[in-house]
Amino acid sequence: MELRDYLNIIKKRWIVIVAITLLVIAVVLVYSFVQEPVYEAKATCMVSATLSGQSEYSAIQIIQQLLETFNKIAVSSPVLENASQRLKSTRSPSQLKQAITSKVILDTQLILVSAKDAEPVTAVLEANAAADSLIYFVNQNEGNGTYQIVKVESAAVPKSPVSPKPLRNAILGGFLGLLLGLGSAAVLESIDVSVKSKEELGKLLERPVLGEIPLSSNNSSGAVSDNAIEDSGILEPTRTLRTNIQYMDIDAKLRTILITSPSQGEGKTFISRQLAKAFAAGGKKVILVDADLRKTAHDSEKHAQGLTDAIIGTVDLGAVIKNTETEQLDLLLSGPFPPNPSELLGSEAMLKILDSLRASYEVVILDSSPIGMFSDPLVLASKVDGTLLVVESRNTSAESVKSAAQSLTGPNMNLLGAVLNKVKLNKRHNNYYYYYNSGRRRKRTKK
Repeated sequence: MELRDYLNIIKKRWIVIVAITLLVIAVVLVYSFVQEPVYEAKATCMVSATLSGQSEYSAIQIIQQLLETFNKIAVSSPVLENASQRLKSTRSPSQLKQAITSKVILDTQLILVSAKDAEPVTAVLEANAAADSLIYFVNQNEGNGTYQIVKVESAAVPKSPVSPKPLRNAILGGFLGLLLGLGSAAVLESIDVSVKSKEELGKLLERPVLGEIPLSSNNSSGAVSDNAIEDSGILEPTRTLRTNIQYMDIDAKLRTILITSPSQGEGKTFISRQLAKAFAAGGKKVILVDADLRKTAHDSEKHAQGLTDAIIGTVDLGAVIKNTETEQLDLLLSGPFPPNPSELLGSEAMLKILDSLRASYEVVILDSSPIGMFSDPLVLASKVDGTLLVVESRNTSAESVKSAAQSLTGPNMNLLGAVLNKVKLNKRHNNYYYYYNSGRRRKRTKK
């Protein structure tokens, strides 16, 4: 993956990343505030030695050895027992061992004896008692006056607790939350196998994406004669789709167009209707054929005669073609559902009907069943001039798109490309449509 791909993931999943980051920060802050505050008091001791006749290097070595030795003695049992006696409290040496720490300050002769407690005054008493016990134990066992340890600074009452530290914890929690959020976004992206963009769809098909239709309340509704599209935001994208199809066929040989989709509910019927209207609005004589002989969304009349009746010859083709409220646009319903749709669509009678429609109309659009569910579109794909695949954005899987494309690349088949339907508009789309529509309005008001 390139850097751009990672940035696209962040842009796409930013809500997940921010939500997880804020959640981790909130958990860390809650944990910090419910924790009992701990105070730390520190007493400073200095080790000195009389080392006559020793070289400077040897003297430094001896001082370092004394510092390390006394540092370990500070938390030894004898010293802690003595500190417990000095405190005259119920805290045992084992309890003090958990509270008392000691460390050598780098490049000095100082030892820092620290004590932590929930009460700042208690921490001071424990630190001073431990330091005094260390001094007593060392000096009592002093060898020939060659070394000693003294307390150079007593422990003072701490002004603020050393833990918890909400600000520090929040920063660390934010960093951890960001990592978890980015990781979650990457996992979600790997799990999500749906097609999300025009570029991704084009790479899968290795064919052009002829249009992007925005998500709209009309995407799954509206009759063929319904002109509500003229006031919706999908007018210009639909015109773009129509124009792109026309550019693919400058010799006007592309007259019969099959529209299908990998699965049900992706908007193929909606695209069929709107594309038919767009061609009709462009001055073409158009007929929309409901070639889905299994389930129809065009037929508002129960048991209406249509394509199946014309195929089996019970009625003439002209008798079942209906006019619509849209000028230049006619409709051929599917008719009663037969038990053998594929056989009817693949028959010589169906081929004759297509030839008749070609002779009478400039554009014939066939709304077929989903190719991922039935073989009907495959039967029709070899009889039409081109096939258009409708893919629903963020819902259709990449695998189903590949499978549909492979099926539609057989002998005598012409897969024109795809339409990405129900696209969520981003700033780029909004700016384009605003500019385009504003220009159209200015032209219309011009006298």
